[in-house]
Amino acid sequence: RGLITGSGQAVTIRSNATLGLLINSAVIAGTILNQSARDLSIQGGDTVTGTFSGGLIANTASDLVFTSGRLLLNDAVDVTGHTLRNTGATVTLTDTIAVTGAYTQASGGKLVVGTTGQLAVSGLATVAGTVQAGLATDNFTIGQVSTLVSGAGGSDYGAAAVVGVGGMNVTGSVAGDSLLALHSNYYVGGTWGTLVNTGSITGASALYIASGGSLGTLVNAGVIDGGVINDSARDLTIAGQGGTLGRFINGSIVNTNADVVFASGRFGISDAIAVGSHTVLNSAASLALESLVTITGNYAQAGGTLAVTLGTSGLQVSGDATLAGGTVAVSPYTSSNYLAGSVTGTLVHADGTLSVGAVTLDSGLLWTRNTVVGNDLVNIALGDYIGGTLASLENTLTISGGSMAFYEASVGSIGTFTNSGALAANGTHAGNVAVAVWGRIDTLHQRRPD
Repeated sequence: RGLITGSGQAVTIRSNATLGLLINSAVIAGTILNQSARDLSIQGGDTVTGTFSGGLIANTASDLVFTSGRLLLNDAVDVTGHTLRNTGATVTLTDTIAVTGAYTQASGGKLVVGTTGQLAVSGLATVAGTVQAGLATDNFTIGQVSTLVSGAGGSDYGAAAVVGVGGMNVTGSVAGDSLLALHSNYYVGGTWGTLVNTGSITGASALYIASGGSLGTLVNAGVIDGGVINDSARDLTIAGQGGTLGRFINGSIVNTNADVVFASGRFGISDAIAVGSHTVLNSAASLALESLVTITGNYAQAGGTLAVTLGTSGLQVSGDATLAGGTVAVSPYTSSNYLAGSVTGTLVHADGTLSVGAVTLDSGLLWTRNTVVGNDLVNIALGDYIGGTLASLENTLTISGGSMAFYEASVGSIGTFTNSGALAANGTHAGNVAVAVWGRIDTLHQRRPD
């Protein structure tokens, strides 16, 4: 073990010499010359990788055989008239490596081809076993196509299995006499400054950040239809682009080693979010919840907006929810009915502690208010809202707590409305009006209260 170098040849095997096995578990920097007619068999390290670099492996009188172990091949190989055979080794390429001659790989062999790597074979390439498309430290984009092995006419890849590392979605294909890899998700194994999505990407792991990866910012101005997984200990920072709505749907955001930070932009969210003991932080983004969104972990809002639609969405937090700033905004589910005094919906629930500070609890409506009840932030109707169909409705109350006492949306319909109470607007809102009817009332009865 150690470093073997040579200004001419690092290793020379003369024509009349015999070498049973060359074991490389360190570095051979320089040319290896085998002049004998006996195959040169090379074994790599069991737990460490043996490296060939800085020269050429010239073996034109016999075959060159990689038998087992781990090898990093950075040398060109000349086996003119013969074959480079991988019978059971794991051979990694980080650059384009030229093989003059033929290449065969048995079912027990494995070829690992980095994002800048390729095995370029001048003769026939016959590949079985495993071909791994990428290193754990590489970055790949959706739709990226890379050539793993190229060979002469008649090359055969039918028994090869193209795979990726954990979290990398890849499929193999053959084009002409080359074996290709098609990547179908974003994979971050190295350093990636800003990843911008303006289209629609899908998959159980549409974006995967490996434990050793580093993503500066995810800009989503399109649709991520599937999963986002961050296995690194770096915060997942999410930003928007202009006023374009970015959506996270039909999947989950799994980020249990760090925080998820919504830094800016507009987002529609229906994904569950898992951050373990960490926090989902909204610092300045507009988050429109499109369903009941669960957060396994904590939620903190320092700014921005959390927008909830009554009856269809809300936020369920397994840990603590801290609403220190920004706005919690509410809009009605237009085809529902809400009557004065009723709880129209739970906006935020925390299994842990719910803390409400200087956040603006803006119902966005003239007839409701938001309030804290225990561990719930709820919305309470101060007036009547009719968005559905009612055969009859009678009001016996004095309704005057909100800026609007009775509102019927354009989709609402009442057969008979009887008012024996009082309807009055309250407050200084510019839109103050006691009654607003945009829908249909077939019969209206006004009775004096007793």
